[in-house]
Amino acid sequence: MKGETRMITKFERKVIAGLTAFLMCLSMVLAVPVSVNAEAEQTQDEAVSGAKQEETVSDVQMQDETVNDAQQDVTTGEEVEEGAAGDIQKLPGMSAESTDAMLNTTSQEDVIGSITLKKDGTEESGSIMLQEDQTSVRYQLNVEEDGQYYITATGDNYWSTYASITEETEDGTQDVEIINSRVELRKAGTYYLELSDYSSESQKIIKWKAGKVKDITPGEFDIELNEEKPEAYYRLTVDESGVYYVRSVKGMSVKIRDTQTGNEILSSSSFYKLKKENVYEITLGRYSWENASGKWGILKGIEKEVECDKVYINETDGVYYKFVPKTTGYYSVEGGFYDEEWNQIYSEEMLAGNAYYLAPYGRYWCIKQSEYTPIDPGGSGGKVQVKVGETYTHDMRKGGFYEFIPEETASYHFRSNENVKLEVKERIFEINGIGTLEGKVDYSVVMRAGSVYWIHLYEMDAATVTWTIEKTKTKTAVTGTKYTAVKGGSDTYDFVPSKSGDYSVSFNGKGGVLVYDDAWNEIKKYYPEEADGSRVVLSLEQGKTYHFAVAALEKDMQWEIESAKTKNGFVYTNLADNTVEILKYTGTESNVTIPDKIDNKVVKTLGAESFTENETVVGVTIPAQVTNLQYGAFASCTNLKKVTFAQGSQLKKIKEETFEHCQKLEEIHIPDSVTQIEKGAFYYCRSLSKLTLGKKLEVIDNNAFEGCSSLKQIEIPDSVESIGEGAFTYCTSLEHVTIGNKLAYVAKSAFSWCNLTEITWGDGIAKIGDSAFACNQKLTTVSIPDTVTELEYKAFAGCVELSDIEIPDSVEAIGGYAFEKWDIYNEGGDTAWYDAQADGDVYAGKVYYKYKGTIAEGGTVNLKAGTKGIAGYAFLDQINLTGIEIPDSVTNIGDYAFVGCEKLNKVTVPASVTKIGEKALGYLTSGKGGQAYKLEGFTIRGVAGSAAEKYAKENEFNFEAYTPEYIRGDVDADRKVSIGDVRMTLRSICKKAELNGTQKLAADVEKDGTVDIKDLRKILRYVCGKIEYL
Repeated sequence: MKGETRMITKFERKVIAGLTAFLMCLSMVLAVPVSVNAEAEQTQDEAVSGAKQEETVSDVQMQDETVNDAQQDVTTGEEVEEGAAGDIQKLPGMSAESTDAMLNTTSQEDVIGSITLKKDGTEESGSIMLQEDQTSVRYQLNVEEDGQYYITATGDNYWSTYASITEETEDGTQDVEIINSRVELRKAGTYYLELSDYSSESQKIIKWKAGKVKDITPGEFDIELNEEKPEAYYRLTVDESGVYYVRSVKGMSVKIRDTQTGNEILSSSSFYKLKKENVYEITLGRYSWENASGKWGILKGIEKEVECDKVYINETDGVYYKFVPKTTGYYSVEGGFYDEEWNQIYSEEMLAGNAYYLAPYGRYWCIKQSEYTPIDPGGSGGKVQVKVGETYTHDMRKGGFYEFIPEETASYHFRSNENVKLEVKERIFEINGIGTLEGKVDYSVVMRAGSVYWIHLYEMDAATVTWTIEKTKTKTAVTGTKYTAVKGGSDTYDFVPSKSGDYSVSFNGKGGVLVYDDAWNEIKKYYPEEADGSRVVLSLEQGKTYHFAVAALEKDMQWEIESAKTKNGFVYTNLADNTVEILKYTGTESNVTIPDKIDNKVVKTLGAESFTENETVVGVTIPAQVTNLQYGAFASCTNLKKVTFAQGSQLKKIKEETFEHCQKLEEIHIPDSVTQIEKGAFYYCRSLSKLTLGKKLEVIDNNAFEGCSSLKQIEIPDSVESIGEGAFTYCTSLEHVTIGNKLAYVAKSAFSWCNLTEITWGDGIAKIGDSAFACNQKLTTVSIPDTVTELEYKAFAGCVELSDIEIPDSVEAIGGYAFEKWDIYNEGGDTAWYDAQADGDVYAGKVYYKYKGTIAEGGTVNLKAGTKGIAGYAFLDQINLTGIEIPDSVTNIGDYAFVGCEKLNKVTVPASVTKIGEKALGYLTSGKGGQAYKLEGFTIRGVAGSAAEKYAKENEFNFEAYTPEYIRGDVDADRKVSIGDVRMTLRSICKKAELNGTQKLAADVEKDGTVDIKDLRKILRYVCGKIEYL
């Protein structure tokens, strides 16, 4: 917690002082200046001689013998402000004339004043400035009453600021233990407080606070936490053992420590199991970004018993729930379960008849039995572990998982005779092997002796599936021999090198290899993605056994182990096309030029991880004939600054993670020959400040430039058709981006958490993706192009300065939280545009964006005519909403649009609506992104055959059909849309026929108030089966 005091013992002070003296003596002997930063004590005369000191804390008094020439150099915390250091009188620096003086930490002569801690709990505070060569000051500490007190000391450098207390007794000086800023003090004791700062700053200000800890019993209390008072300290006792809850205030954090055990009581809820005979220390703090003010309390909880599969509503503070399972199994609920001592249970089996407790979060919640339920393969109803070598028949109707505990560490092989999906976990953590997990399973995975594994079979084509688990049978591999990995299968080979050195493992297709040592520890994982072949290099030791688990995807794949060659620091292999692939660089040159040829054969490929983690190379030149940079070729080359592609480069792709974490790479010019930059290619190249993209580039994959925090501007060429998720996220200096004309979709988080102030749009943008520009906190203006039809979830969330947003009529759909913060952890907050909106209906262009504030009891909402869409989460948790009027101009209802509207029992959806998002209607939820539960008795009213009826059927809601005044597109009013309607619409546009009012409404399928060629085109496309809805 911010503000906690770091303590140092008297022994540690003496050690530091002793080391200081030794270093200073050594510096004098060697005539070498030594800068020391350790605690050194001074006599009072040395500390105050000639200094004018001014007392500003009423409870700090100077000792009688020092009043003549010295006044206290202590000011209140309020008087010390940034930039006002000159107003604080500095204490003279330490005079280090003797080791004895520096070790004299027990002497009372260095005490500069006294502090009195009052029994009424009044907090005392102050601050003092130390000079660069001064590390500590001491006060006499007086207490008016026996009890527990708190002491905190903070400085500019948290790690170098300390407070400690000593007591003078008949037996000498004793350290007083301070735990979590708390200390037990006696009125009769003789105490000294020492404040220390061991930093090397020239001006060191220590702020301190001290006071009596308040003793409380359960109840409610006022609290005010802010920058000046960031913590509050209490000591709690309860009259009755039981479950208690903390009623918090916004911005407040809580820590509770049991003094009997000395442990902090951890809880992800606000409930705690407290005992009558124990004493509890409560420390309240504040989250760094906000103050906390109001009433907090600790009160006795109220217990209610609940059942599985029933939806409950959290309506009252202080209620916790008791759950007694009827069957043994695994259960889940948002917020988790606790045992009788309120220790949280993590993925443990819950026994029938035992009591468990929960404090779920969210307004609505429900206990569900997990599909991870133990299965007895023998059908006896008990929990039976599966065994190696036996065949089991899995009944899909039973669901659940099997448990397997290996007797020895080895590779184990799973096979099924029918199509199924397999999942293997070590308890809750998925483990990775190799082979086919979906379809007819053929999968190998290493498992450790004695560990517990869960085997989950699901989504089967047949009612039952037979499957086996066996210890993997290994074959023998030798160099120079090609082996075939069969598509969908997995094989394991043992290889014993005849000599130590580098070996090349080559593949002629897509697949994977896991390499283990003789103890089945994984030493290499590689997944070849190239259909035309790839390879990886391994350094192996003579005589040791290595296990190679190999699998093929898409088709059978040949693979081979060969001894690699080395020349001039390049480890390489000859390829079948008479070219060379460089596998590894072992040379010592800092500037490396890739050779045009090796052994008179052209170098065309830099192999996977060929320079990975090389700390020597600072520059590399890649010749024009190189066409392939394989996976991770230069990854984590921490000193690589410059990459030069020779003129006329024939490079086609920059592969996945090729230059990731090259943190000193400053500039890159992508050759015009490159068409694709793959996933993570320049991931967190923090120094990359200049980027030029080639003219033929078509694809920038996911996270390609994530974390390139020195980039300030980017121009995406017109050739680029796809930008992947997170492609430029966390480019925190990026101010301006120009998007090329061929890009239609800005993918999820593509430019999130940048520093954009300007976006130049291309002509082809149609959709802005989830979080695409989220948390660009300096973006003030956005003008969405009229080519855009949809903004997805959180598109501009957290852009706090965004005040001017132009949304064209072309935008028909907006995802939830497009212009807001979406949870309390989003530091960005709402956009200025949303903050400026009045409570009530908020529209973004032609889309109903949100009801801001709370709808009154029994309230209804009528959407404006011409509204095209309802945004996601538009009416989230509007529990008072009873009715909604949706005009027939609306074409879509966003995800979770009406979730949590518990009194909205029926909704009429017009036939114009062609898309209804996930759980948009008829659901309750535990919170944004939480579990959703059906609203009992919910009914959808709509036109037969419409999207409304489809949604009702898919979600098993009641559906009421009604006959509308007209059907969209049915211009001739024959209750169907056909070629006759196309003909009549065409005649109207050509002024050959005049439509009446109802016919015009039917023909205006675009709902823009006119009947024109756009309506004709849409009706024609519907009649021809090109679109599903009008």
